[in-house]
Amino acid sequence: LLARMLYVRKRTEALKLREEMLTQEQEARARLEAEVTERQQAQEYFRSLVQHVPVQIVRRDVEGTITFVNKAMEEFWKEKGDFEVSVGQRWEENAEWIAPEVIAEIKESLDEVVRTGRTFERGALPFEMPCGEVVWMRDILTPIREADGSVSGTQTIIWDVTEEILAAEQLREAKENADEANKAKSSFLANMSHELRTPLNAIIGYSEMVSEELEDLGADELKPDLDKVVAAAQHQLGLVNDILDISKIEAGKMTLYLEEFDVPT
Repeated sequence: LLARMLYVRKRTEALKLREEMLTQEQEARARLEAEVTERQQAQEYFRSLVQHVPVQIVRRDVEGTITFVNKAMEEFWKEKGDFEVSVGQRWEENAEWIAPEVIAEIKESLDEVVRTGRTFERGALPFEMPCGEVVWMRDILTPIREADGSVSGTQTIIWDVTEEILAAEQLREAKENADEANKAKSSFLANMSHELRTPLNAIIGYSEMVSEELEDLGADELKPDLDKVVAAAQHQLGLVNDILDISKIEAGKMTLYLEEFDVPT
């Protein structure tokens, strides 16, 4: 009887343990299915999101094989270069018209991202299309990590900056033209100032000489008119000197005389 009672109790405990294990297994399976569903939904959301953004997005594994490419990238390279970008393409399957040094630079950057696990942002790269058009592209390379933190591939976001490059080039040319025009203006002002100062100095000098002659002759009533001529000429000369100083400053030829002085005095 005692043995039977022990047997029944052990069997009851075993059945209870089995039920608990079954319950835990069902809960774990439900959690796993929920995680898988959540991950699938996240992947679908990611694909839906990146398929409609205006920038190009491509993913590669550590060997460089394309594992994902969005619609913007497919359409861009098909339209610009008559080249189809698709999942499964390897490095050696790139378009033949792309310069080898450009491909080598891109591959080196992706290898560095895989090796270091750091994000890499590159400056603009030129792509000469078969039609002769040069398109400038910029990109940001980021590592793709697994749950354990290891790098399993790279993601590249690419956008066309041709308009920005052309605008910057036009701005540079416009600045150079403006600098040349400014130099021409400064040269003109300097020449004009010299040409004006010579006759003004003559007017001032001869007016002062005539004023002294009139004083010696006793014709003082004529001196006020000559004084007005001298004052106007000196005023005009001051303006011309200011113009000459401005042209010197703009041309970087202004000479500075540095002296020490007592401020209160």
